[in-house]
Amino acid sequence: MTSFAQPDPGHGPDHSPESPGREQQLELGEDDNAIALRKAWERTLRALPATMVKQTIDNWLRPLRPLSYDDGVVVLGAPSSFAKTYIETKYAPLLREFLAQYLDAPHVQVRFVISTPDVQPLLGEKPLPLRQAARHDVPVPGAPALPAAGETLPRASRDMSPAVDSNLSRNPFAMELAAAPLIDRYTFEHFVEGKSNRIAYNVALNVADAPGTLYNPLFLYGNPGLGKTHLMHAIGNRMRESMPGARIAYVSGETFTNHYVAAIRDKRTEDFRRAYRSVDIWLIDDIQTIASKEQTKEEFFHTFNTLYQMNRQIVITSDRSPRELRTMDDRLKSRFEAGLVTDIAPPELEMREAILQKKALQENLPIPPEVIAYMANLIQSNIRALEGALVKLMAYASLARSPITKQLASDVLSGYFVERIVRPDTPGSAHPQDYAQNNAPPALMSAAGPNVNQIIDTVAAQTGVSREMILAGGGRSNRAGGLRGDPAFARQAAMYLAKDMTNVPVTILAATFGCKNRTAVTHAATRLQGMLQTDPEVLNLISNIRKVIQYNM
Repeated sequence: MTSFAQPDPGHGPDHSPESPGREQQLELGEDDNAIALRKAWERTLRALPATMVKQTIDNWLRPLRPLSYDDGVVVLGAPSSFAKTYIETKYAPLLREFLAQYLDAPHVQVRFVISTPDVQPLLGEKPLPLRQAARHDVPVPGAPALPAAGETLPRASRDMSPAVDSNLSRNPFAMELAAAPLIDRYTFEHFVEGKSNRIAYNVALNVADAPGTLYNPLFLYGNPGLGKTHLMHAIGNRMRESMPGARIAYVSGETFTNHYVAAIRDKRTEDFRRAYRSVDIWLIDDIQTIASKEQTKEEFFHTFNTLYQMNRQIVITSDRSPRELRTMDDRLKSRFEAGLVTDIAPPELEMREAILQKKALQENLPIPPEVIAYMANLIQSNIRALEGALVKLMAYASLARSPITKQLASDVLSGYFVERIVRPDTPGSAHPQDYAQNNAPPALMSAAGPNVNQIIDTVAAQTGVSREMILAGGGRSNRAGGLRGDPAFARQAAMYLAKDMTNVPVTILAATFGCKNRTAVTHAATRLQGMLQTDPEVLNLISNIRKVIQYNM
C-alpha cells in the first residue's frame, strides 16, 4: 500500500543509502497519489450538491476522510461503524463514480474503514493497514471482531456496533440497552396504512431509510393503541436489517428514569452516560412519563443534545403533542419541535376493517365480511382494543368449536358496545333516549377505561357538587368561592373528561347530560380545555380527578 508520510523539514537532501533522507525521498516519490486523491475528494464534495441535498452531504459524506489511494483502491475513513455501514449501503456507487472521474481511473474501487479519534490518519500519514481496519474496525480489547466477507454476525451481536469504548463490554447499562428487544412482528409490512396515519407512516419509512437527516428528531403522538409503538419498532427492525452494525436502543421514558435512578444510587452515572451517548439510533417511547421528574429531564436534555449533535437518529412517542406536555421544560419542547412532529389519529371505518382483515389473514382464520363490518363499527377509536376483540372472538370460537358469526360476535363482544346503557336497577340495555326521558342516571360503558358513571361520581366527590346537579345543569358559576362547590365548573369538567376518557359518542353524552344537542358537550369540553392552558388551579384539579379515576379503574 502506498505510504503518505510527509517529509521531515529538519533533514536536508541526503542520497546516501544509509541516511534517513533516502527513506524520505522514496516516500516522497509516492506522494502524487495523495495529492491526486485529495484533489479528487475536494472536487467530489463540490459536485455532490447537484445530486443530493446539502444536509445529507454535511451529515454523512463531508465527515469522511480520504486515507489512501493505491492500486486503484481508494480507502475512505468513516467516523463510526454505523456511518460506515450506512454510507456503504447508500452512497458507495455514487462516490465510486465521482472518484473514478476525477482520478481518471475508470476501474477505481472504494473501500470504507472506521477512522475514530484513536485511529485517524490524515491524508499524507500512514493509515491503519486496510486488512486490519476492515476486519476489526477499531481494535478494542474485549470487543467482538467483525465477520469476514460472507460471514454473518450472530443475532445477539447484530444489534450493537463494535464498541469504541472498551468499558462498554462491562457496562451494565450498555448491556441492558443491547438486550432491549424489538418486537419482530412490528414491521412496516404488518402496519396498516390509512388516512389517519399516512403521514406518520411515510415519515417513519424515510427515517428508517435515511436516519439522522431530514426528520431528526421524529416526534409521534396520539392516544394509546393507535400504532405509535408499532412504527417505532418498525423503524428499529428495518434499520437492524439494513445496518446490522448499528447500535439501536429502544427504551420507554420509565426505563430511562429507572436506569438514571439506578446510576445515581450505585454511583455509576458515567457508565449511564457512556452507554446512552454511544447509541446510533435512540427510540424513546412514552416520553410524557418523565415530564414531572426534574433530574431525569436534565439528564435527558444533555443526552438528547449529545446524540443530536452527532447526527444520531432520535425517535420519540408521546400521548400528546410537545406543546401539551405542560410540565416539560421549554428547552426540551423546542428541541422536540425542531424536527418533525406528527400525530396519529383514530382509524376511520375502512381502516378498521382493513386492520381486522389483515389480522385474520395473519392468523389464517377466515372471518365473514359481515362480522368484520360489525366489529369495525363496534370499536371505533383504539386499534389495540380492535385487535384484542378479534383475539377474544377467535379464542371463544375455538374453545366452543363454533363458527364465527355475527351473532357469536354480538354475544362475545357485548362489553365493547360504545352505546350500551345499563339501568342501575335493571339488568340489560336500552336506548339512551329512554334514560334521557326518565331522568335515570346512565352508566355508559366504554370498550376500555372508565365509564361515564365513574367519571361523574369522581367529579362530584372532588368538587363537592352533587351528582344530580351535575346531570341537571342550570347551576350558576361561583368562581369567587373557588372551583370546589362550583356547579357550572363541575358540569363542564364532567363533560370534558367523559368526552376525553371514553369512546362514548358525543350524541350519547349529550343525552346523558340532558343537553339539546351535541354542541353543548363540545362547547363545554373546548371551554375547559382553554381553562387548562391558562389556569393552574384548573389544571391541578383536573389532573387530580384523572388520577382518582384511573386509580379506581
